[in-house]
Formats: sequence, C-alpha cells, structure tokens
Amino acid sequence: MAIECAIVTGTVTGSGTADFTSSGFGTQTCAIILHNLANTGSNPAGAARPGFGFYDGTRQVSASSASSDSTASANAYRVVSTSYAMCSWSATSSRYWSASSITDGIRLTWVSGDSLSASLYVTVLLIKGTTNAYCSSQALTGTGATNITAPGFEANAVIAGSGGEAAGVNSTAMLSLGAGHINSSSVISQGCIAWSSVHAADPTVTNEIIRDDGIACQISNDSVDYVIELTNSNPNGFQAQPTSNPGGDLLLYLALETPNADDVNVSINNAKTSTGTQAYTGVGFTPLALLLAPSRATAVNTLGSTANFACGVSNGTTDAGYCAVDEDNQGTTDTEAYYHSTALFHLRSQVGSTSDTASTPGANSLPMASNCW
Repeated sequence: MAIECAIVTGTVTGSGTADFTSSGFGTQTCAIILHNLANTGSNPAGAARPGFGFYDGTRQVSASSASSDSTASANAYRVVSTSYAMCSWSATSSRYWSASSITDGIRLTWVSGDSLSASLYVTVLLIKGTTNAYCSSQALTGTGATNITAPGFEANAVIAGSGGEAAGVNSTAMLSLGAGHINSSSVISQGCIAWSSVHAADPTVTNEIIRDDGIACQISNDSVDYVIELTNSNPNGFQAQPTSNPGGDLLLYLALETPNADDVNVSINNAKTSTGTQAYTGVGFTPLALLLAPSRATAVNTLGSTANFACGVSNGTTDAGYCAVDEDNQGTTDTEAYYHSTALFHLRSQVGSTSDTASTPGANSLPMASNCW
C-alpha cells in the first residue's frame, strides 16, 4: 500500500467536538496535530499558545506551552499529556482534547478545562499506508542510551518532541519539536527546534534554537539544558540518548516504519535571503508531504533571543503555518500568535513586524535555517 497524506485545517473550542476529514481519504494510520491560539496574519492573537500532538488510532500524546501578552512579568507555562492528542493552557488552567478515528479522518473532543474565549486554530496531517505507526512517551533519566521498544517494530522515522516535563503542568514555557530518520544504510539524520520563556521573569528571558544533533531538546534561561539524540534503531523501536540528565522528562514520539526506508528525508537547510523561489533537491523522491519547523536562528546549534516557535505543513496543494513570538528583554511582556492559511513558513522578528512567509514552492525570508521532514 502506498503512503498517502492529507492536510485538514479547522478550529476547536472549549466544548463539543470538531471533525478533521478529507473526503475519500479512508482510515488514517496516524495523525500529527499542530495548533496555536492564533488569528490570521493581520489580526494576531495576543497570547502565544503553540502545541503539537500525535495519534496512532489507539494511543495519543501531546505537549504545548503558553506565554501571555501585556503582563508586568512573564506569565509562561507548559503542559504535557500522555492521554490526549491535544492540550493547551489558559490564564488559569489546562485544557485537553481526545482524538478518535472517524470516516476519512479524526475527531477531536473537548474533555476538560475552562471554556475558550477564542478558538484554537488546528491543522491535522493525516497519514496512511505506513507499514507500522506507534505513538507514546518515554521518560528519560541520566545520559545513557535508552532502547525504546514499545513500538514493537524497527522504526526508520521518528517525529518527536518534548514539553520539558513529565505529564502535567509547570511554569516556564518550554516546547520542542523535531524529527529523525534512519535510512537503508543505517545513516541517521535529525533536527529539532525549541523555544522557552521563563516564568515570572522581569524583564522577559526568551530563547529559541534549531539543532542538527537531536530529535528534541530543552532550553531555558539563556542555556541549553539537554539535547535528545536519535542514536540507533533497534528491532523493536529506536534508541535515544540525552546529553544531560533530563530528570524524568518525557520524550513524546511517533515512530514510523515505511515500506521503503529511504522514502523519508530529514534535513536542515538555509532559506533564501530575498524574495523569489528556491528549489531544495537531493531528497531522492517526490515528497507527498512536508513538515517544516523554521527558526529565526541564523546559526545551527546556537541560542537566539526573541523566541519564535513555528511549524507548518504542505502537500504541494494545501499549505498551513503557525507562528508564536515572545520578545526578549521586555519589562511588559510582548507576545503574539499567528496562523497563515496559504503559507507553511511563517516567522516574526518581533511583535507587530512584517512576517517572513513562504508557500510551496517559494520563500520570502531573512537568513535562517529550517528543519524539514
């Protein structure tokens, strides 16, 4: 069975259900869920609440972070769930949505938390045709390699992330999203982005980073706490190793086995420095879907300030992108969140600035690196 992908966008609220379906798609093998408290580009939301989730038809995990606008000191939190495909934080409590399979897609059902004053914009990447898919979480301690064997198959691709936490809620916004690939020659490629905003900091302390040596990482307070590296496959999953002790923090993952191990590509590329189109070649196949995690960092593996957390998806026909920005060194917090319905690449240099955006194909951006799956 050939791999197929579909992209569906919509919104959820703090009640009821929302269906994300693509007519004729059939039953998905798994789904990747991206979301943010956001409005369209000319009308951004004042609070940044980016998040992601994974669903494999049975299991579901998610993480998100939040940073409030116009507060005297940073009001920043993170949420991690091992039971729900989507989670978010408001000014007072966490919220959760569960995923279930329906004809041609998935349904998100509000489970708990206070009602929303504004909708969360959601994009779902539906995937079918993989040989195997399994999502879960793994607590990591120490610095040794951990063989993650719960999938029960040899994974050749891993989409992963972290909320810098075991399951639950904690102060200081942290979020990371990345991907790794092991090709047919056992060569590993990987990359991830991360952002952070320190809670109760006055002035604000915000950071972002893009790395080429891990599938997830944690940054906070102008430092890199740890990087989680994809170090090997194993017959029942994959192997991950942190650079420093994560202290039991969870690695959230969607492990995939594709019919051909070389039908996945993970790479970090520099975007254009001017308007116009740019071709990225050498993948070895025509992609069915692109998951993009851009960063304003101008150097790989180097911390930047004024945090962006951005991600987007495209199947060559439908594009959708999100961006959250939290400005560094502000006495009164300055955050915004955006959704772009025609561009998968969306970044902001500061609140209220002109967006750097790109659709497929194309780019209109400042120098920056992008982590692409």
